[in-house]
Amino acid sequence: MDIALKQADIIMGNFYNMLIVNNFCAIHYDFQTNGRSSHVMEFVEFADYGNGEYDTRVVEGWGSTKDSTYYGTINFQGSEEKKEQEELNNLLLTYQLPTDHDDDLQKKYLIKYDFNNSDSDADAIFNIILNGFDSWNNGYSTYQTWLNGNFDQNATSFSMKEEYRNLTTYLEEIEELFKNEGITKLYFDNVLIREKWAAIHYRYRRFDKKNFKVSVGDRMEFFQFQEDGSGNLKIIGNWIQ
Repeated sequence: MDIALKQADIIMGNFYNMLIVNNFCAIHYDFQTNGRSSHVMEFVEFADYGNGEYDTRVVEGWGSTKDSTYYGTINFQGSEEKKEQEELNNLLLTYQLPTDHDDDLQKKYLIKYDFNNSDSDADAIFNIILNGFDSWNNGYSTYQTWLNGNFDQNATSFSMKEEYRNLTTYLEEIEELFKNEGITKLYFDNVLIREKWAAIHYRYRRFDKKNFKVSVGDRMEFFQFQEDGSGNLKIIGNWIQ
């Protein structure tokens, strides 16, 4: 790991956002390595190890999401980490959504770490995200209906290609994605909600319809919400990694 880090010219830039809820923090920031600029999202869990001023420390961190077809992270993993990653990949390959909780999405889409968000809009925001999850898993037409109902018409989305797109372009790209890939969203690692912002970290399984290959991975997203003229919450910004 030391060798790999020494070979990389890394510059960490400005924050786009930081959400802190209980012992978890989600961040989104500029990142540059060997002259190539990108955006990075991370989730971090903290714990208080004592009574001193500097005794709050990182327990675990998750960043730079990749699916199981990407093996560059092997340079940063020891034998125990590689074993844990392999076990997680195998779990995701066989993971089955509960079939008896279609009427209770909070039981259908489990959260690994406790969801203890107390902001007044937290439940409403989380319900929008949950319905988006379920709509995605029910096909493009259902997801399109969810997008049109919950995204502001002037909303922008920052894509995996690191490009801003409007709602029309987003729908076109998603339609093409559904034609080429079958992606099932499985469960959340974490959901953080603060004021009109949400950050989520979740796991998925992907089927490449062209090459008939299955892979698994995780994604992170930030959402910005705003009330419309009728008092309903709408998504006005979305960033994906």
